[in-house]
Amino acid sequence: SMAIPKLKKQDVIDALKFIDENFRNEITLDTIAEACFTNKYYLSHLFTRAQGVSVGKYILDKRIKEAKRQLENKDLTVAQIAADVGFNDSSYFCRVFKKETGLTPLAYRKRAVV
Repeated sequence: SMAIPKLKKQDVIDALKFIDENFRNEITLDTIAEACFTNKYYLSHLFTRAQGVSVGKYILDKRIKEAKRQLENKDLTVAQIAADVGFNDSSYFCRVFKKETGLTPLAYRKRAVV
């Protein structure tokens, strides 16, 4: 794939920084593009090219990774963790977590905390 010009690369860096700081909240491509003062279609295309995954998938991966960390280290309920990593519905979180990892959050915790 073609190298991304430095100027455009900064947009991806800004988007990544915004996501990393705000993934616990309700964020969408719209809010990210707005925060980075850029067009969402342009950002979406650029981001996917630079990161190899879509904005949505990147956010999801980030949330799952943080959920795993909390399931391993913290004595919080699944509902608390779901809310903390940006899911307002814990049953939806459980479905997504299982689809992404092959395990339910509780099964993951059991396996992680041996």
